[in-house]
Amino acid sequence: SVLAMVGVLIALGIFLLVPARRQMKNQGSQPSSAATWRETFVGFVGILRHRPTWAIGIACALTYIPLAMAANWLPRYLSSAVGLSLRHATEGTALFYFGIAVGCPLAGLWADRASMRRPILALGALCTALLTWMLAMFGHHLSIAGLNGLLFVWGLSVSTYVLGYPWAAAHHPPSGAGSAIAFINFLGMLIAGFFVSLFGVFVAALAHRHALAVPSAAEFRLALSCTAGFLLVAALIHLCIPDKGIGQQHDVKSTLA
Repeated sequence: SVLAMVGVLIALGIFLLVPARRQMKNQGSQPSSAATWRETFVGFVGILRHRPTWAIGIACALTYIPLAMAANWLPRYLSSAVGLSLRHATEGTALFYFGIAVGCPLAGLWADRASMRRPILALGALCTALLTWMLAMFGHHLSIAGLNGLLFVWGLSVSTYVLGYPWAAAHHPPSGAGSAIAFINFLGMLIAGFFVSLFGVFVAALAHRHALAVPSAAEFRLALSCTAGFLLVAALIHLCIPDKGIGQQHDVKSTLA
């Protein structure tokens, strides 16, 4: 009920604070609804045929994995593999998400100032992979303060995935930009959901292999360290995608190529 009330307040705030912009009308003839729908359909087809958009979506989805897994597995991981109490585990998880909240606007500001997205996305995925591995290998040796700092910085590095949305939109004409953003989010949710389930299956399989009724700390650490490998793949994918700098004009023909 508390979350429902928060959602209602957010919706009400958007309605009251965000100004409604009327569509600017040209003095010439307006495009028909059929032409508008055709442009939208062509934009969507262009997204499905555009390999860089798929690559951006997959790479951002892999970078997004820790965010999705944290909600399902991080408190239990911190309790089972690191040895934290439930209170400290939930506090550490909250700091991870706070790092993402702080990092998203910082990533956007950095991208705007540097007029680039690909290097930041690749660096973010690489740092996320390194921090994921560090959490798996050394998290249980850190103090609570050190672990909280690691979780916060981990969230900062994960937050760079948000740059994938405008980067994908930059590869498409205005009629398909919104669909491109939605497609990136679709891939992110789909792949993240798959990996959340896969993580649980993998941990359970490791426990079954060692004849354990409940997964031990070693199984959780191995599963998390393997997750770092997928984040390295995300960094490599980002580096292989043709760059589309901020402010570059889109070429419609290149989208449908």
